[in-house]
Amino acid sequence: MTAALTTYTNVAFQKFAKEEPNMSFNHAFPGFVRSPMLTPSTWYWKIPYYLVYPIFSFISVTPEVSGDIHFAALLESPPGFHSYNPKGKLMQYKPAEEETVEIVWEHTLELTERLHEH
Repeated sequence: MTAALTTYTNVAFQKFAKEEPNMSFNHAFPGFVRSPMLTPSTWYWKIPYYLVYPIFSFISVTPEVSGDIHFAALLESPPGFHSYNPKGKLMQYKPAEEETVEIVWEHTLELTERLHEH
C-alpha cells in the first residue's frame, strides 16, 4: 500500500509540475521520526516495546528536526518536481512516462468523482 501511495503522489506531483512550470512540488521521505506512532499505545508489532524504542530513539530524529530539514529543502527547491531523502538531499527520480502519468491521473479523477457522487 505504501508503495502505491508514494507512486500516486509522485505521478500527481509530476503532472502538477508540468502544468505549473514555475512552481515547486516536493515529496519528502522523512525516515524514522520520533512521533506518537512509536508510543506503546500504537505499537502493533510482536516485539516488546521497551526493547524496540531505545533502538528507534537512537536512529530516529525528533519531529522538529525533521521539520527543519525538510522546510529548508522546500525553501531552496527550484521549480519542478523533486524528491528528498531524510537528510533533505535530492533523491534520484526517474519520471514516469507521460502516457503513464495521464492514465494514472484519469484513473484518480474517475475514482474521486465516483466517491464525490456518494
